[in-house]
Amino acid sequence: MTNPSNAASDSSQRPALGANVERLARLLFWLIALYLGSKLLAAGASLMAPVLQAILIAFFMEPMIAWMERKGVGRPLGIAVLGLATLGLLALFGLVLIPFLFTELASAVQKLPDWAQGAWNSLSELLRAKFGTDPTTITPDLSGLTGMLEPALLASGKGLLTGVQSALGLILVPILAFYLSVDWRRIVRLPLLLIPVRFHEKTIGRASRMSAVAYGWAAAQMRVGSILAVLYGIGLTLSGVRYGWLIGLIAGYGNMVPYVGTAVGLSTALLILLLDGGSTAAFVGIGVTFVVTQLLEGYVITPRVVGQQLGLSPLALLIILMVGGGLFGFFGMMLAIPTAAALTVLGREYLDKYHASETYTAPKTSDEG
Repeated sequence: MTNPSNAASDSSQRPALGANVERLARLLFWLIALYLGSKLLAAGASLMAPVLQAILIAFFMEPMIAWMERKGVGRPLGIAVLGLATLGLLALFGLVLIPFLFTELASAVQKLPDWAQGAWNSLSELLRAKFGTDPTTITPDLSGLTGMLEPALLASGKGLLTGVQSALGLILVPILAFYLSVDWRRIVRLPLLLIPVRFHEKTIGRASRMSAVAYGWAAAQMRVGSILAVLYGIGLTLSGVRYGWLIGLIAGYGNMVPYVGTAVGLSTALLILLLDGGSTAAFVGIGVTFVVTQLLEGYVITPRVVGQQLGLSPLALLIILMVGGGLFGFFGMMLAIPTAAALTVLGREYLDKYHASETYTAPKTSDEG
């Protein structure tokens, strides 16, 4: 005969067992989805790049568009105004930057023969001093020139194709971002069609907290860019580099894309100083400026400004960037920190829930000693 107490305990354990199985199945589903999504993203990273850029632009434009809507501006009109303002700033920046680039390029072309002659004279003196060879008596062997030119031409063709793809991407991204912004509220609610109604409120709350962290990260990055622009501008100006403040702005705000701002700013500063025939002290000044600023950025500015915003340590930020770049390359580094911020929100929520559970707070039983 069945003991009533045993039957009651079995019936009480079944719902708990079912809930645990449901949680395990849900966790397994999201792990599989994350794995498949990462594989798909890695396989089509180049194809998905314009779409990802457009999604990021639409996402970070949303707070400004929502603010304009609260002021009575229609959503399509607000998007158009914001887009035109952004294009106007880019055009203004281009009006300053493009003439500067053409001027420096023309100066480089004019000085190229003098550079070539100076390099040839230095090489001639080196050959005479070290080997006792008169370079005017050397007859070049051009038999392998064809074999050398063929790979170079192929590489040039590939580079041209890549340039065309990049240009098409630059045209496509703003168009995609506009349409995504128009339908943004409908798009972000699409996942709710797959989520049970009883979880809608919790899902929306989590998504709101993730968005707040991501927007905070973007604001922190802008603050870091402003600080770096000032530091680079001061250092380059004191080093005697023309357009020091302009290069500082490019290097500072370009730092939002890891390593790009530093590479562009450093190469531009060195090129200008080379064209101007700068002194050794000026070259040393450029090196000191970029080394010191990068050290401050890596160990002081970013950990304090961005790390405090996300609640992550400098070591965690470095590991996240390395993992993102290793898995998905350039765009992986761009998305690594916002993704980590979103996952941090989930991790803290589940950790708090675990700390409040009986599994964590239950006292030691007599069987456990």
